[in-house]
Amino acid sequence: MTETHVENPADEIREQIGIVREAVRELQRVLLETSLMEEYRKAAAPLNEEDANLTAEIQALSSARDALRPRVEAMQRLSTIRVDECLAVGDHQGAAAKRAEVEELAKSLRDLGERIGRDTGRLQAIDGEKRRLAKEIFEAAYPQFPLATFSLLGAMVDLLDALKQGMFDYTQATGISGSFPDQLPKSYHIGNLTPNELPGSDRQLSRRLDSWFGPARR
Repeated sequence: MTETHVENPADEIREQIGIVREAVRELQRVLLETSLMEEYRKAAAPLNEEDANLTAEIQALSSARDALRPRVEAMQRLSTIRVDECLAVGDHQGAAAKRAEVEELAKSLRDLGERIGRDTGRLQAIDGEKRRLAKEIFEAAYPQFPLATFSLLGAMVDLLDALKQGMFDYTQATGISGSFPDQLPKSYHIGNLTPNELPGSDRQLSRRLDSWFGPARR
């Protein structure tokens, strides 16, 4: 006689619970990582690249300005002497040339400062654009959040209703419904389908649910 293997229902139930939990984790990933962070990273990529380029340019310009400033200051000090020397011998053209040389260096220093200022202003504008993008992406993604939670809550309530009705159907079909005090299911069979503060229940889960659905939320 061939022995027939009967799969343990408890194992199948645990397997299905694992599938549901994995599906919820995947849903979390899609909602939070894909619809928010990945969308933001893609949208902000050109701005981040521009930000990095501008930051590097500002550093290079600042280094050049820091190197040029002492030279300009020294040339300005020397220029006074050299211009006076030219004027003392009547070389007005030479004096003008000395002044122009110093002014050209000073202008280069000012130009560097202006470029740094423009780049810095653009960086600030980029920050504003990135915040605007982040807000737009959040507002576009958010409607899917309650859609997901309502769907899952609906499925949970469907399961609770089905289990409650199924217990009554089973006890009546098998003749063990009885009458009080021997009737099944008893009130605690239904009450313990959800976490509560009773001994043996998942009190941490009960408190987490209470933070979302308790009186303080009403």
